[in-house]
Amino acid sequence: MWIYFAVALLGFVITIVVHELGHFFMARRAGVKVEVFSIGFGPRLFTFWRDKHGTEWILAPLPLGGYVKMKGQEDLPTGKPMEHAPDSFLAKGPWARLSIIVAGVVMNAVFSYLLLSMAYMIGVPFMDNRIAGAGPGSPAEAVGFQFGDEVVSVDGKSIESWEDLFTRQAFLSPGREVNVEVVREGKRLSYRTLAVADREGGQRRGATLGLKPLLTPVIIECPVGSPAALAGLRTGDAIFSIAPEGAREKAVRGAEAVSRFIENHPGGRVELVFERLGVKKAVRVDLGRRAEYLSGVQTLAVVDPIKGSPAEKAGILPGDRIDSLDGVPIRGWEDMVVRLQTVPPGSALRLDVSRAGTNRILQVIPAFNPSEEKLMLGVKPSSAEGGARSRSISWVAPWMEAWPGGVRVGDEISKTQMPKTNLGKMEWSVYRFGREVQVSIPLDRVETRSIGELAPLSVKEKIVRYGVLESLWKTGGRIPRELGEVYLFLGRFASGAFSSEYVMGPVRIFRESARAAKDRGWAFFFLLFAKIGFSLAVLNLLPIPGLDGSHAVFIGWEIATGKPAPEKVQRGVQAVGVLLLLMLASFVLFNDISHLMRP
Repeated sequence: MWIYFAVALLGFVITIVVHELGHFFMARRAGVKVEVFSIGFGPRLFTFWRDKHGTEWILAPLPLGGYVKMKGQEDLPTGKPMEHAPDSFLAKGPWARLSIIVAGVVMNAVFSYLLLSMAYMIGVPFMDNRIAGAGPGSPAEAVGFQFGDEVVSVDGKSIESWEDLFTRQAFLSPGREVNVEVVREGKRLSYRTLAVADREGGQRRGATLGLKPLLTPVIIECPVGSPAALAGLRTGDAIFSIAPEGAREKAVRGAEAVSRFIENHPGGRVELVFERLGVKKAVRVDLGRRAEYLSGVQTLAVVDPIKGSPAEKAGILPGDRIDSLDGVPIRGWEDMVVRLQTVPPGSALRLDVSRAGTNRILQVIPAFNPSEEKLMLGVKPSSAEGGARSRSISWVAPWMEAWPGGVRVGDEISKTQMPKTNLGKMEWSVYRFGREVQVSIPLDRVETRSIGELAPLSVKEKIVRYGVLESLWKTGGRIPRELGEVYLFLGRFASGAFSSEYVMGPVRIFRESARAAKDRGWAFFFLLFAKIGFSLAVLNLLPIPGLDGSHAVFIGWEIATGKPAPEKVQRGVQAVGVLLLLMLASFVLFNDISHLMRP
């Protein structure tokens, strides 16, 4: 993994160096002497080259940026008659100085365009833009979207992948009517629906249409002797549907539903429809069996309602604890999930709820989620008070509680991690009276159950690939869109529509880009750094003190008025700029570290 972090760091450094090279080349062309070209910030480590023009190329210890120092650049234009050396920055006219200032962002945009073109020539893996329908309670649920619809445009903007769709809907305004075009069985259909505010775990995430991605399971490994191999399946086959033998009307589709079906049919004979090289075929498979250890532990059913869900409509509030369903007491979260699947669809449930020391009775009609093939209340483990109550153990098998060093009712599962098996034991961490305790139970004392097995599965991705000329043409058309999305994001973030969750600094950029290279390939890595380059181009042009944009504003003032801005104003702006940049760097670093420390 470290090699990918090194490559990510190198990519970040190259992106910064490309920006500085823009300033460097334009300064040279304008006849301005460049005294220092630094790769990195901070004190000079060493000079690795001195070119024939007298420029010192140096390396600094902080690889989070760089700079170009031009002759006379530390001086401020005052409007008073002053002598400047012919090769100094201030000896040049305002248009020449403006071209030097904006050259950095131009180079970022050009370099990002080349990276984007290269990514699409290789082929970028994306989540498919087909959908599994609409989420329960969303405005789109009643519109008519169906399982397998391919979304091709939103308000006239083309959609090629789920990432396109996610980004496009995030920038919509809640309450706005939106036109969505889909392709179904070769026919193009148009629907109108409403965008709604998207919040998850208290975080503002812009807007959503409530559409759910269709995650198609694909076989990533087909071991010799596995049920998949014995049935003639191969690595890379995509599972379109699976059903009990002779009962195709009960077929399920989608990654989660297929995985659950396999798990719930150990040793069963099933009919499986798979796709290979664009051709669908049907095969009968005898699912295998494997043992799964059950811990005999349940956590409190302390929940948060999902926006627009049946639970929210019924009056469930964040932090409520569900004690019984239709008069049947539940021991915890797992009991609630299992009990819910025994309820006839469409029937009203009575919920006994504890809230702030009082008991309440609510009625709710669970919604059927076709993508997951199950009834859902629309709740998730509560994040209130850090989620501690939802991780609190509410029931333990009697033998386990009696075992020396076993778990106890009231223990809190550490970091929401359930037990792991290791060397014949089941191990996990719990918090007890504020102290972390390591728990270890022999596997021969833990209950097992038999679950079905086919082969290791992942989610099928859609590869978007263009030829050389097509890639250069199409990615050129994406430049305004990429730059526009950065400006839209900044506007939505400033207005409070987006959470700081979306703001990534160098630490998270290194981690996410390393993951992209490792898990999704170099094409996605190039795509990510192209987007980073476009973001840097936009950010550097903002009229924020200390950035290229503020220098451009002052030069624009000089062009418009015929004289520089007052020296006091420029020095004041520089001082404010240093303070703002330090505050911004501190915020980004704190945000990165806080995100990495979350369980």
